[in-house]
Amino acid sequence: MFCKFGKEKRVLKNNEFRIKYGTVDALKLNSIYIVIESWVQPTEVLNYETDIRLMRRQIILALSKQLDLETFNKHFIVDLDLRSSGMDPKRKSFMLLEVTLYPKIKPKFNSQILFNNVNHVSNIIIECLKNNKFKFNSSKNG
Repeated sequence: MFCKFGKEKRVLKNNEFRIKYGTVDALKLNSIYIVIESWVQPTEVLNYETDIRLMRRQIILALSKQLDLETFNKHFIVDLDLRSSGMDPKRKSFMLLEVTLYPKIKPKFNSQILFNNVNHVSNIIIECLKNNKFKFNSSKNG
């Protein structure tokens, strides 16, 4: 018999980003993923391939320095999905950023401690994203 153990919870939705976190197995809580979605529009004509690679690198470095190592393992995965081929300052491209964290402690999925730590990680990532030459919108037509 198949049982569903995965859960998801929204962290933030504003004019720039949609953020949620979840897990595949809420009972064991071996890993937590944070998903940040946005529509990205470059503010100037750039070498998009290099800028996307550097943006991912900035996020990795910031998380390495500021991640709470009492709560999370030092190893994590950053997957930035933003296609450079169709980018144009006149139109928006969809960005999906997924960060996978591995908790050292095993709190409940709905606990305030986990929510606060995920919120802290999300703020670190958003700060890195905003330091680039892109404009972010939570919807394509916004």
